Amino acid sequence: MAAFAFAAVAGGSPAGLAQPYHPDSFAFVLAPTNGSDDPVDVANRLCRRLENMTLRHYAVAVADAGRIVALVPGAMVDVVDPDPLTVRGTLSLHAVLDQAPTADMLAPEAGSLILPTDRADDPRAYRVALDPIVSRTDLLQSEVTLDAGRPAITLRFGDDGARRFAVHTGDHVGEAVAVVLDGNVVTAPVIRQQIAGGVVRISGSFDVAQATHWSAILNAPPLEAPLRREEFLTLDGFKAAVEAGEIRIAVEDACVAE
Repeated sequence: MAAFAFAAVAGGSPAGLAQPYHPDSFAFVLAPTNGSDDPVDVANRLCRRLENMTLRHYAVAVADAGRIVALVPGAMVDVVDPDPLTVRGTLSLHAVLDQAPTADMLAPEAGSLILPTDRADDPRAYRVALDPIVSRTDLLQSEVTLDAGRPAITLRFGDDGARRFAVHTGDHVGEAVAVVLDGNVVTAPVIRQQIAGGVVRISGSFDVAQATHWSAILNAPPLEAPLRREEFLTLDGFKAAVEAGEIRIAVEDACVAE
């Protein structure tokens, strides 16, 4: 397991932040989309996500203007869906009230939300109840599993959430429940029978990488708002930017895993 060492930066200087890392590491400068978020809290939550992904070498630090700098292995250079460095990581399960081939075919109604699917090639939309049955605050654990040989995510909810979900599924057999990740419906299965015990398996269109990333994201506290990838730098480029004062890092807010 990765160990967090706040202020444990080689040499005690900002440039030293990069020293423990493999030459193939890269730096991402992440910009906030909500100026009211505490950047130290955001950095800590990103650290939790990266720890959950079992990465060996990474660092997350707070920079100037509320920006976050993440030093990660080269394998994370490509933007993936979901992007562990930027997505909020919210989860909720809602009763499905209606669905349509496209969102413009659903008229807004009080007490409901109209949500898209998580796939660009699927224009369907769902009207769901505004209040969720269970949400991220009810989640105890997320893990990657298999469902008929396909990657899936198994969610384990606490007692209160498990009780609410059991009551809802018992009362609404034959109706659908929308599983919503970051505002997108990833699947909306029909309830076949009451689901007791607080264990729910999501088997949408995930591949192994997507299931792994979502599980790691959901096992850490969600962000108040998504982040934006503002800049991408090689390790040498990052060092040069720090030394030139283009990126000012609050070293005391860094977390490091070696």
